[in-house]
Amino acid sequence: MNAVRILLGGLIFFAAAAEAAAADPHHGEALFAYRCAPCHAAGPGHPGTMGLERRYDAHDAVLAQRGEVPAAYVEVVVRHGLRLMPPFRPSELDDRDLADIAAYLARPKSAIH
Repeated sequence: MNAVRILLGGLIFFAAAAEAAAADPHHGEALFAYRCAPCHAAGPGHPGTMGLERRYDAHDAVLAQRGEVPAAYVEVVVRHGLRLMPPFRPSELDDRDLADIAAYLARPKSAIH
């Protein structure tokens, strides 16, 4: 029975890794600009950025300029919400698009233009 659990756990791990690897950060960038930037863009009047400015310094508050935000963290926060950020249901933002946005935000700082 333990061997079955180990095998099943391994399959789930590799399936999740394959899905994460298949995410498209370029598509995520376009989705972020459309779906997330109204709250999380740079400058005044963006409540998500203003909230992060209170929590972090100004540089880390702009998500698109931050880089290396763990994709799994992005997916949990978007699905379940955090503080003032509301949760987004799969009917509002499907899992594939969410994975692409998460891949965009998780990209290395060296990839930020």
